[in-house]
Amino acid sequence: MVDVREPSEYDICRIDGSILIPLGKIEGMETKNLNGISKSDQIILHCKAGVRSLKAAKALKKMGFEDVKSMAGGIEGWAERIDPSTPKY
Repeated sequence: MVDVREPSEYDICRIDGSILIPLGKIEGMETKNLNGISKSDQIILHCKAGVRSLKAAKALKKMGFEDVKSMAGGIEGWAERIDPSTPKY
C-alpha cells in the first residue's frame, strides 16, 4: 500500500504497512523505479480522500505499472469503515 500524501499528513496518521511516496514525487518520476516496487506488483494507493491517489494511479499506469488501484475514500474512508481509531484531520 502506497500513501501519496505529504510527509506532514503521514506524521498525523497512517495505515500500518503503508509506505510514503508523495504524489509530487510520483508525478515527477521518469523511471520505472518506485522504491523497489516492480511494474507487475499490485499497488494500492491512498491519500486523504481519494483525489490524489487517482492522479497517482493514472501517472503510474502511464509509466507501465500494471496492477494499480486507488483506495476509494482514502484514509478518511479507512477511519470510518475499517479502523475508527485512525485520527482524522
